[in-house]
Amino acid sequence: MNRPIHLQRCIASYFVHRIFYVSCLVFGVLYLLSSTGCVEPPRFPDEPELELVSVSKDTIRQLSDSLYIEFKFTDGDGDLGFEDLSTDDCELCDSSCYNHPTFSLFILDSRYINIVAGDTIRCLKTFNVPYIPPKGATEAISGTITVLLTNEFCLPGQVTDSVRYSIVVKDRSGNFSNRIETDVITLLCN
Repeated sequence: MNRPIHLQRCIASYFVHRIFYVSCLVFGVLYLLSSTGCVEPPRFPDEPELELVSVSKDTIRQLSDSLYIEFKFTDGDGDLGFEDLSTDDCELCDSSCYNHPTFSLFILDSRYINIVAGDTIRCLKTFNVPYIPPKGATEAISGTITVLLTNEFCLPGQVTDSVRYSIVVKDRSGNFSNRIETDVITLLCN
């Protein structure tokens, strides 16, 4: 008689442990699913942030080759780019281009350095970043921008020239990004 009672206890114990195990497994999966649904979106600073991705070439022939510079951006308050783009041009060697109301991307040339009121300013090429609307529940935006530089030229009297380009972005609030810089690019002058 001991044997059937002992077998009944073993079977009962097995089912109790099995139900406990399955319950723990179900509650664990439900907990994981519920906690992943409440993930906070990433928080970016209000100032744009840039990260260099690539430069298409390290050597170009003056006035004939094109150069592509690709970089990533993030902007925490999503106010990058302008709806009304300017057709103005501002290729100056001072900081007055920074004050233009719709210029939002600035490329600085390392070969031209001026000292203006104690600041080192490089010659600027300006571009307009088009308006980028935020998507989803957050105002933050991110993406990739590719800039095309054409008709780059050597300084007079050079057989070869070298340059580094720096890029800065300004948002609609007037916040400037960090400055990213390319490696040295060789220009073939002949």
